[in-house]
Amino acid sequence: MIVGFTGTREGLSAGQHKALATFLSTIDIVEFHHGDCVGADAQAHDLVRKLKPAARIITHPGNSVGFSASKVADEYDKTRDNIERNRLIVDLCRVLIACPLGPEALRSGTWSTVRYARKVRRPLVIIGRQE
Repeated sequence: MIVGFTGTREGLSAGQHKALATFLSTIDIVEFHHGDCVGADAQAHDLVRKLKPAARIITHPGNSVGFSASKVADEYDKTRDNIERNRLIVDLCRVLIACPLGPEALRSGTWSTVRYARKVRRPLVIIGRQE
């Protein structure tokens, strides 16, 4: 399965980390796409490397200065505007996993990506913040 990921720069809560690890362990991942941002993207990257070592990880860096996680990936996409990058991740995947900071909000890249996934009817798994 081709999986996309979006999450908050603040990182995963302990509950989100555990729930994400549980979910990832139940699916077959061929490719994993993320935005290579500090926080949740970097944590999800590390989980996929640990739990699904055969999965290809493709990073899609955004243009926000100072937020790159610079993770070692199997493939690197070119740097894009954050909104364009997030939509590309949704377009490339067959399911999007989202780990937001809190309830749906405007001015949130994670929630904007979720709204786009809903608009294009992409299957979506939202792992809410839990402690």
